[in-house]
Amino acid sequence: MRLLLTVFMLATQMTVAVAQTAPAAGPSTDPASAPDLQLNAAQKQTIYTSVRNLNVKNETPPNFQPIVGAAVPVEIKLEPMPQTIAELTPRVKDFQVGLISNQVVIVEPKARRVVEVIAGEK
Repeated sequence: MRLLLTVFMLATQMTVAVAQTAPAAGPSTDPASAPDLQLNAAQKQTIYTSVRNLNVKNETPPNFQPIVGAAVPVEIKLEPMPQTIAELTPRVKDFQVGLISNQVVIVEPKARRVVEVIAGEK
């Protein structure tokens, strides 16, 4: 009986330890974990105007808010960063962009996570 109780206690402790150290499933949706592109107002305006001219408007899918850290649904069409923007601001060249609800979203392409939102005119 004592051996059975010891085995049970060890198994319980191991389960708790595994649960505490298991990695979180999927990429983080925490805005603090998104890369900071450090874009100034002029860069944001240039990106917004450039993406707006691409005519890649998307309807906002239900249950999606274009906020930093959000996963971008597959039905939203993303485009590579425009070449001129990539040349002017090299740190954004590997990201994709889309236009959603009059806002430009800059997206990390592998995880399809929003890293920057640039609001347009109302």
